Amino acid sequence: MSPRLTPDNAGTPGFSHHRRLLPALVGIRFFAAFGVFLFHSGHGFAERLHAPELVLRFLLNGFVGVGLFFVLSGFILTYNYADGLRTPKAIRQYALARFARVYPVYFLLLLLALPLVWGTLTIWTHVSVLLMVQSWTLPASSLGDSWIMQAWTLSVEFFFYLMFPALLALLRRLDTRMTLVGAVLTGAFVLLCCTPTIVPGQRDLAFGWLAYVPIPASRLAEFIYGMMLAQLMLRDHSLIERIARPWVANLLCLVVLGALASSNDKHAVSFAVVTAGLFFVAAARQDRGVAAVLSKRPIVFLGAASYSFYLAEGPVREWVRVANDGIYGQLLNPALTLAAAVVIFKFWEEPWRKLIRRNTGLEKPELMPRAATASREALRDASPAQRG
Repeated sequence: MSPRLTPDNAGTPGFSHHRRLLPALVGIRFFAAFGVFLFHSGHGFAERLHAPELVLRFLLNGFVGVGLFFVLSGFILTYNYADGLRTPKAIRQYALARFARVYPVYFLLLLLALPLVWGTLTIWTHVSVLLMVQSWTLPASSLGDSWIMQAWTLSVEFFFYLMFPALLALLRRLDTRMTLVGAVLTGAFVLLCCTPTIVPGQRDLAFGWLAYVPIPASRLAEFIYGMMLAQLMLRDHSLIERIARPWVANLLCLVVLGALASSNDKHAVSFAVVTAGLFFVAAARQDRGVAAVLSKRPIVFLGAASYSFYLAEGPVREWVRVANDGIYGQLLNPALTLAAAVVIFKFWEEPWRKLIRRNTGLEKPELMPRAATASREALRDASPAQRG
């Protein structure tokens, strides 16, 4: 029995309750998070084992999971809120839902990592990381890597959340043709400027002027690209209808994987992110082929816990090194990280999200973002086809 998904904003004013739920996009999140894990922990290990070059290239490109998250975030928020966020109350409720979604796990993992980094943190580092603004810097700055290295992406995502209501209002003003043009232009910007490769401490940029653009602003194109693809899908653009076929979704998936395995070039990686956006559209509109696999109950659950998995990766890895810095620690690290993520998700992330929503005026406790998280109640009832 396939999972039934309950949106994370159920009960939030302005949320679009009538939309078809998208389990395949929940499953994608786990593979994006696991790609980042392999980038941090798998490449060096595979290199010592003399793995084939194709495998090494693929693992080294695992960081592309961050770009997939950014595109997917814009896609899902737009899909969820396309008809909403028209009043101050709706925007306040949206902000509360985002806080409940992100901050409890973020704060817990900072506490778990604190003993490992205590001597390296300044007062400014404490403040910037706690306020989630550590990555609001130029690319040359490495401040974003402070405390928990991969938390820099949450800082960028926080910027996107702040910008989203205004961006959505602007997107609604565009007709379908202009939205298509916008999607092409933002996709081209991502590809030409290689924005998925812009990270804290980065000096090797596609263009010199990008060195003077704050990281969240340069990566905003990925988020907007996802927004525009979602809007085109909601408007049933003819191009989207052509993409939304099982064989197209399967082909796009292979193209993304092939690009990541073929080269570590910045443009190849950026091409994979842009193509992945089209794959999200194709996977969202049907439930056969690769989308059916991504919609399986275990995959959806792993996608549900992907945020906890993504953020727990660094602290777990470092604590494992403290306990055993040898081969046994490296072999145990994936299982320990996944176990920690499931525990955090079940016994911290969900309970806190529900508690915050219940005590801040949201009508219902959050159960599961349509393509971001899951809950025990979410793993029941009808299949996507039955709901379609």
